Amino acid sequence: MEATTLQPLKIDRTKLKTVRNYAVQCGVTTTQVYNWIKAKKVEKVEIDGVTFIQVS
Repeated sequence: MEATTLQPLKIDRTKLKTVRNYAVQCGVTTTQVYNWIKAKKVEKVEIDGVTFIQVS
């Protein structure tokens, strides 16, 4: 089996918010934010099992 080298992710961490912080900023519940993720209304990034919302 041949080893592959993973490339580092190029994500601007200053534009990531946790689901909870994003919900507080928008004045909604975390459940609503997860519903937006399912409906693809917001873009998510998952890092080590933690879901972040990518804000512009």
